[in-house]
Amino acid sequence: MLTPFALLLMPPHEAVAVVAVVHGAHNAAKCWSMWDSVDLTAFKHYGIWLVIGAVLGAFFTE
Repeated sequence: MLTPFALLLMPPHEAVAVVAVVHGAHNAAKCWSMWDSVDLTAFKHYGIWLVIGAVLGAFFTE
């Protein structure tokens, strides 16, 4: 619900960047607060490939 409000105040490229920063901070806070429950084996197995896929997807979208 943050994106439509941000779009009222700024151009689309800036709004997306602002929303991305907010989402990144939220995910970092969740990771930090639940670090004891993180299964590092699963993260190593799946998480790395998700990051690689996201970067490749962003690269090819450009």
